[in-house]
Amino acid sequence: MSRHRAMFYLPLLLPLAMAPLAEAGAPTPVEVAGSATFHPLAQEVVRRASLGPEGGDYRLTPTGTLAGIEIFCSGHGPGSPEIVNASRRMREGEVADCKAHGVEGIVEVKVGYDGVAMATAASGQWPALGVKDLYLALARWVPDPGGDDRLIPNPYRTWREVNPDLPDTEIRVIGSAAASGTRDTLAELGLEAGCAQVEAVRRITGRDRHRMAELCRPLRADGAWRELPGTDADLAQALRDEPDFVAVTAWHALAGDRAGLRTLAVEGVPPSPLAIATGVYPLTRPIYVYFKKTNLESLPAIQRYVAEVTSDSAWGEDGYLRAAGMVPMMLDERQKYGYIAEHWVDPGCPPFCR
Repeated sequence: MSRHRAMFYLPLLLPLAMAPLAEAGAPTPVEVAGSATFHPLAQEVVRRASLGPEGGDYRLTPTGTLAGIEIFCSGHGPGSPEIVNASRRMREGEVADCKAHGVEGIVEVKVGYDGVAMATAASGQWPALGVKDLYLALARWVPDPGGDDRLIPNPYRTWREVNPDLPDTEIRVIGSAAASGTRDTLAELGLEAGCAQVEAVRRITGRDRHRMAELCRPLRADGAWRELPGTDADLAQALRDEPDFVAVTAWHALAGDRAGLRTLAVEGVPPSPLAIATGVYPLTRPIYVYFKKTNLESLPAIQRYVAEVTSDSAWGEDGYLRAAGMVPMMLDERQKYGYIAEHWVDPGCPPFCR
């Protein structure tokens, strides 16, 4: 990890690194880090996994997906989580980082779906946003409107400048921190996907995917995009306070209390459980739980957490995670990942060999 990144994540690591040691004879707490989006749901998973005679001692820290995976991959021992919740799949570079630090035998379990929602409290009509609109409104660099094949700092100030069908209001968007899976999903499935639709960008990048991601994913830093500390629920409240804003937030954060708020369709598709479960909604993302097999025997609470989150009462059609807003997987996916969770196998090894 570079010195700059280490300093950036220091406040997130402190709750883990400075946690008090377990008392002599007390069970070693299992560290659970990761997605702030999934954190409210994970709290209920931890509560239920701790019930019963076997119990379970957990320390749950909402570091964000990016930072959670990074410290999960940092090694073994105190301060290194045994479980990480992630609102996106672990990337190849992160898997390689795990291996470089001796963290192997990682089990990947998909537990459900969520969507990244574009929400507003403003009155009036909002037509569906396209991913191209999201790119032109929020990207740090966009093609020169003058027609030259070059990227310039984003000059657009209103939604109507981006698309004449959109409202003639100032572009003011609030969203989650850079270390969040919500932000990653917006960048990849929103900005990069929209960027790929712009012919000038395709010419500039030579259609190179890595170059396109490098140029298209960064968000503008001139005030049109504003990072708001706190949870997705805080973003929803900020919309009520600033009705002209658009918020980028987890769909499940709006599922329980939508009073005065509405979600915007993306590419003509409004977010809904069916649209998210089938992937028709463009900003759909999976929710994963990763855990290390190394300490399963010495820390049985790891397996109790995984067994709880993959139980029918949790991730099923009528489970409490659905009631909290997570979209369940179809039965065949639940069967697949239930087997993986129970037998600790690689999902890429047919038919899930050990």
